[in-house]
Amino acid sequence: MARFPKILALLAALAAACTDKYAPPLAPLDAFYFPVGLAVRPLPSGKSALVVVSTNFDLRYDERRGGTVLSVDPDASLPIESDGTGGGLAVLGAVEIGSFGGELAWADAVDTGAAWRPPGSYCPELAGDPVLASGGAIVLVASRALLDLYRVDMDAAGGLSLGAGAVVQLPVQFLDPYGVTIACGSPGGVPGAHAYFTHLRGVENQGWLTRLDLRTGEVLPLAVGAGSTYTTTLDPRSGKLYVSTRLAVGNTLRWFDARPEPPVVDGIGFPPLHELSVSAIVTGGLTRDLALSNDGRFLYVSLQLFDAQAFALTGQIITQGGALAAFDLTPTPLNEPRLALYRLASTCYGAGQLRVLPPRPGRGDLIAVTCDVEGAMAIYDADVEKVVRYIGLDPVLGTPEFGRLPFGVAVEAIDPARAASPASPCGPGRACDRIYVASFEQNVVNIVELDPDDPTGAELVKRIGGVR
Repeated sequence: MARFPKILALLAALAAACTDKYAPPLAPLDAFYFPVGLAVRPLPSGKSALVVVSTNFDLRYDERRGGTVLSVDPDASLPIESDGTGGGLAVLGAVEIGSFGGELAWADAVDTGAAWRPPGSYCPELAGDPVLASGGAIVLVASRALLDLYRVDMDAAGGLSLGAGAVVQLPVQFLDPYGVTIACGSPGGVPGAHAYFTHLRGVENQGWLTRLDLRTGEVLPLAVGAGSTYTTTLDPRSGKLYVSTRLAVGNTLRWFDARPEPPVVDGIGFPPLHELSVSAIVTGGLTRDLALSNDGRFLYVSLQLFDAQAFALTGQIITQGGALAAFDLTPTPLNEPRLALYRLASTCYGAGQLRVLPPRPGRGDLIAVTCDVEGAMAIYDADVEKVVRYIGLDPVLGTPEFGRLPFGVAVEAIDPARAASPASPCGPGRACDRIYVASFEQNVVNIVELDPDDPTGAELVKRIGGVR
């Protein structure tokens, strides 16, 4: 009997040792894992860095370090073959972040010579920053798990690093930071450079934005009405920041002028808000992603359509489809956007992200919209006001060509010499655009190429990453 306490003590010691020494595995730095945010940056070398946020969605890896931001060369990365092999990534840089990352935004301060860059990605107000002055860029992302905001430094070759002060911890009441938009400008001659982060949840249903000063690191929470915020986009011409909300009842678009400093009370900013009731225009329409037209005339909004009657009876949102709305930004006599509904077009089932492709001289916009539920992507042509190319199920296998739950999307204009395969619709002497689409559940990024003068010929030409 004297041995029994000793055995218990030994078992307790072993249990304590196992608990103390166990460390969750770290995420791979050469693969995608539940990717969400995508961005593509033209490098000074003429190549591109495709930047991908992996979310560690199932928490297989360490919660605090299991998310990643990878920068890869999409041209040098190996294609996934028909038998599922290949797909190896040509990694330019990688950093660890917290789990459940969100959207990406990037900005640089020097001209890389690219034919086109996303709106808002040029920030001369940061020209004195040593990373940007040497041809680098900053990449911004948030962790919903840790309530952290990250500034990731990208060098001129696409390498990534986290420097001192690169992580900002938010107070616990500012939940689920997700979307991000960079706003640069010099109102009144005073240089300004800020990032605006949305919050997918808010205490007591309050809608919040977090404004991060990219020059000083100062954080200012902004109260933007009832209902949590989903994503934002900036009109650099007017300085107005547009915000979509997640309200099922009384769904709205809100906006305010981001150039002047908002009134601040007890450390919280209260920007003067304007609001449009989308529910009054499109019954059963939830606002999701936002983007401006290339000429600044329209605000494009992806809508998740649901059964409003069933919601009223059960409180459940039953998705019925997706749509793309275009709202007129023509200013009124009060210098506010008119925001009349200009057109509404069906897309596909679900609502992922939307991106406006580079401008086509003398022609209307092309818009790529991913539909996560249906596993598809639609390309909308504003010239003919309808979807002109739909990529969904493989005609032979009957499986989604983009994989399960395609969501994140990024676009760029490329030299046709960079076309991914002989089957690419891009030919010598012709314009060529690329669309990158991430499959959330299969850890893959799909590459679509098209001649913008003939978007009906858009083709999936390459897949990189690893199928799970």
